[in-house]
Amino acid sequence: MLRKFNETFAVPDVCKEYINHMVEQEEIELVVAMDMAEFTLIDVMNKMNLSRPLAEQLIERAYKRGILNKVNDKQATYICTDLYTRLKYAAVFDDYENIPLEARNKIDSWYLNAFIEKHSDNFNKLREGKLDLHEASFLFAHTPSLLEQVYEVIEEADRIVAIPCDCNQLSKHRTAKKPVLYCIHFNNYADDFLKRGLGKALTKEECKEVVKNANKEGFMQCININFKTAGPGFICNCNPKWCYPYRAAEIMGSQSYYPLKRNVANYNSEQCISCGLCIKRCPFNAFSYGDGQIRIKGKLKKQITFDSTICQGCGLCANTCPSKSISMINI
Repeated sequence: MLRKFNETFAVPDVCKEYINHMVEQEEIELVVAMDMAEFTLIDVMNKMNLSRPLAEQLIERAYKRGILNKVNDKQATYICTDLYTRLKYAAVFDDYENIPLEARNKIDSWYLNAFIEKHSDNFNKLREGKLDLHEASFLFAHTPSLLEQVYEVIEEADRIVAIPCDCNQLSKHRTAKKPVLYCIHFNNYADDFLKRGLGKALTKEECKEVVKNANKEGFMQCININFKTAGPGFICNCNPKWCYPYRAAEIMGSQSYYPLKRNVANYNSEQCISCGLCIKRCPFNAFSYGDGQIRIKGKLKKQITFDSTICQGCGLCANTCPSKSISMINI
């Protein structure tokens, strides 16, 4: 049965040894019994010889854990997902920490390659100039944005839910030891988590507070660039070191055109006091100390240099610059 499950649920070799941390025995039996076909409660009762209460409990738990997706709410039909989908839930809601670090690092590498493979058509079309990110799927339409731009998205939302960041928990470069509510989803995407009984519902003001605090901590904000046409999708409070879209872009060599850049920093070197805060804040290393020195208030300090081609326009530098030497330009 386990071999059939691994095949049906698309379990990679790096995960097979630790599959008991990701799925339960009844879930394995459910996936094998349904064999990737759409099904209802009655189907589970018949194929698995379960009473209605037991079948309901199994479906409810498997749905909450990302083993199942709903196909139709009204008809209550479901379909099994795959391990790639399940990992996003396992990493932030279950005992993923109990998997040895070395194994988690291997899983991270597999997950990154799987992300690239799933979006390979988008990368190829972007490279050929045949894809407008404003028309791309919301998960791929990833762009760093300024706080005021993010607040605009929040104001357009009807329903908001915050969940821990799966990128941070899955990545070998993660910074948070425990899941933190870094990822925010809106409207239909928020509904999906709320129906599963996951995440924390937020008001608009609570959402802005989460974003503001994340920004203070040094996390940039990314949104779906097509929110005006497709509606608000998400806000990622993230770091490119563990963000899968940014890590994928580095591997694919697409940094010049993906993720899409909306803004760029404008640096006034004459006004700068060389405090170095921008160097600490910039997640892309666009600011650095050069070889030269500059005299400020009678003291010699290292001169700061800025590379606008590296800047991704997140604004983390500008909103904390004490001398107001950095402003943001919308491009």
